[in-house]
Amino acid sequence: MQPQRGQPTTVCTAGTTGYGEAMRTQHRQIRREDASEGHTGSGPYLSEHPLQPLDRAQQPVLFREEGVAQKMQPYLTGDPFLKSICMITLAYIAEDGQESTLAQQGTDTTEYLVKILKDALRSPDKRYRGLCDREIALALGRLAVHDGNKYKILEGGGLPLLVEMLKSENTHAQEAAANTIKALAFSAVLRRKLQEEGDCVRVLESLGQSTDSRVSDAAKGALWVITHG
Repeated sequence: MQPQRGQPTTVCTAGTTGYGEAMRTQHRQIRREDASEGHTGSGPYLSEHPLQPLDRAQQPVLFREEGVAQKMQPYLTGDPFLKSICMITLAYIAEDGQESTLAQQGTDTTEYLVKILKDALRSPDKRYRGLCDREIALALGRLAVHDGNKYKILEGGGLPLLVEMLKSENTHAQEAAANTIKALAFSAVLRRKLQEEGDCVRVLESLGQSTDSRVSDAAKGALWVITHG
């Protein structure tokens, strides 16, 4: 069956009952977490994009077993938003060692992800068409394994957006931004730019003292790469 534009659910609902049940469990979890963060109701992001909760998935192996990556291949061309959905999903389920291949596939998606990250940060709920800021930032971090994508993130204005996320009150956003900045810092050229970005370093130093261990670990990790390479 040929994929049809505007129907991302045909990608993510394909597979066995186990896969569908996993996604329903993910939806119930994200509803609870969104409610705890002040998001109420069943906003469009919960029904429009079943891929949306993947950053919280506890069983990435399940998605690999269901062949989700293979099912998404036809959707990696054409509509940039649909491709971005697929790239974000693949970023979360890729196995260790596959980041480079994934990053090469996403070279023409990186600028678009920076753009929609900006749009998400400007929205009251920090979402763009159902995708939240931390999901987009984490996908950028995975794509940043490819040096070309690092420069695209920087040239597209991604660094100020990541610093803005560091300054937010949302610990998920802080952690995602710190990890993405860490990925950028593996380039010697970008590392110097990050060292010159005093605001970024200061905020990371502050977050290194966070009571949230995930945030403090991510911030310390980013600082270490920035200062030591």
